[in-house]
Amino acid sequence: MEETYNNSLLFPGTKNQVEFIWEEDSLHFNTLLSFKIAGHQTEWKTKEGITLGNTIEELEVFNKKPFTFYGLE
Repeated sequence: MEETYNNSLLFPGTKNQVEFIWEEDSLHFNTLLSFKIAGHQTEWKTKEGITLGNTIEELEVFNKKPFTFYGLE
């Protein structure tokens, strides 16, 4: 059985589109499960400056040490 979730789109169809995914039982959309920003460019970024398109080297500077990704085969 496939799970379904309530979602909301902010700025649909733009480079700043963000999808909010709400808990299934969140009647009033007050329990955020996750959010998704996709694409190649966006104006969204964290207060530290992390955004879509950062290189691994830039992310390692933010992280203050190297890291590895798994499952991208």
